[in-house]
Amino acid sequence: MKTNRPRHASQTGGILPIVMVVLIAFSLMVVALLQLGQNGAQETAYQLRRAQAFWLAEAGRQRCIADLYSGGTGVLSVDATLGTGTFDVRIDPANPNRRISRGIVTAGNLIVTNQIRIDLAYLARPFEHAIYAGNYVNQLWSFQLRGTGAAMPPGSGSGGVDSIYGDVYIRGNAFMADSSAIYPPNPNRYSLHGDLNTTGTSTLDPGASVAGSRNQNVPYNQPPDLPAMDYANNNNYDIAKIFNDANILSGRLPPSHPLYSVLYNVVVKNPSDRAAENNSTPGMDDFYFEPASIGSAGTQTTGVTPLNLGTNKVYYVDGHVWFDSHSTYGFKVDGTATIVSTRDIHVSDNLAYNNKGLTAVGGNPPDLLALVALGKYDAGGVLISGSGGNIYFGDPEFGTLYTVDAFMFAGNNFYYNTSANSGGQKEPTSGFKVFGNYMAVNQVVVLRDWYTGADGLPHAASYDQTTSQWKDAANPSHILTSTELASRRHYAMRVEYDDRIRDSATQMPGLPRGNGTIFAGAKGWEEI
Repeated sequence: MKTNRPRHASQTGGILPIVMVVLIAFSLMVVALLQLGQNGAQETAYQLRRAQAFWLAEAGRQRCIADLYSGGTGVLSVDATLGTGTFDVRIDPANPNRRISRGIVTAGNLIVTNQIRIDLAYLARPFEHAIYAGNYVNQLWSFQLRGTGAAMPPGSGSGGVDSIYGDVYIRGNAFMADSSAIYPPNPNRYSLHGDLNTTGTSTLDPGASVAGSRNQNVPYNQPPDLPAMDYANNNNYDIAKIFNDANILSGRLPPSHPLYSVLYNVVVKNPSDRAAENNSTPGMDDFYFEPASIGSAGTQTTGVTPLNLGTNKVYYVDGHVWFDSHSTYGFKVDGTATIVSTRDIHVSDNLAYNNKGLTAVGGNPPDLLALVALGKYDAGGVLISGSGGNIYFGDPEFGTLYTVDAFMFAGNNFYYNTSANSGGQKEPTSGFKVFGNYMAVNQVVVLRDWYTGADGLPHAASYDQTTSQWKDAANPSHILTSTELASRRHYAMRVEYDDRIRDSATQMPGLPRGNGTIFAGAKGWEEI
């Protein structure tokens, strides 16, 4: 007899494999979820440590900038902070103007790092010197110092010894005669030595002295790329454009102009009372930096007329720049500014800072002025011959210049008491002093020796170091006679390096940049 199994027993036997499959799948899913959770936790922990490493690198970046602002190198050793983390800052081996800040977090065997690259700006190397002459034409050339007596004559007249307070760089030779001297600056906050560096040779008379090192045959110290500064776009005031847009051919901005309150007492274009000066620069406009109203004229050795240039301003002038008022001997400069000329700069009047200090005095912050004579350049960045780039220092018409507080950068040459029109010199009435520095991409031509010729007139003299002879500066074939030598007189030069340029807090804006050592701020940063 046939026996039938219960129906439910057959169904139970069919469900069991399914249950087993579901249990296995669920177990695998649980394991996967646990693994995923563990991986997620590890990823979360890693990202947390990476974020911590980033903030450590950021702390290093901030410490680096602070160190640079205080005069350091921005290179920091490993510094423990934020629990288990550390950071260090080093120079980027690919670019000395960069720093790499690295944050490091250690957790057991796991080490997580993050890095920030910091792009830094440095001033061009000429700003490290009281006198810099790049001699870009690479001609045989010798920079000369001489004189006897006091370091600076107390007033007008000839006499006195040339003295430089700061380092000197000459591409060429140097010759120091009589009792001329190079000293460290005073004050000397950055431990400068008063060095004389030449790519050629340096020769000293027994009475001459160099306080620091005499370094001969030094490598060529490349001047900055002035066109790369792009002053036509990087400025606060495009002076020529402002006046041209207002259809002003001569005079000052009218009261209706939006910049009247800013520029009316700062600059005037092609003033009619200076036709001789304007005519000496045919085809170009002339802009004179001076207030509209001038009170006391002062004396030949002072600058008393206030000239407020504003705070952290860059004036770009497509034309010639003049400090040459017929109503005053000089200006009391107030502000921190850079004035850039695409042609020449003519400094015929005294320029004296209202505040030469490091801190505000009587509510007046420290003052600093930079004068940059660019000239014009071809497509390859080469200065076009005859296009300018010179600084004419002194007043051939009146010979009144005595003191100038400024950093002066000539894209070509630096001339003393030389007519921009004729190229000839006129005998000065006194020596002069500078608080700042001289910088010339080419040469610093400051002839300060004069004699009375057979015609009874004064003539500039120059010393030929190769022949040990005094000659007429304009006519080198004429060797001075004994009578003419007896009439020779020297006008002293004193240059005092203003080391405030090394302090980022007191630098002017828009200064030429380069691969120097003077920190000029951080340009930017990125995580790498």
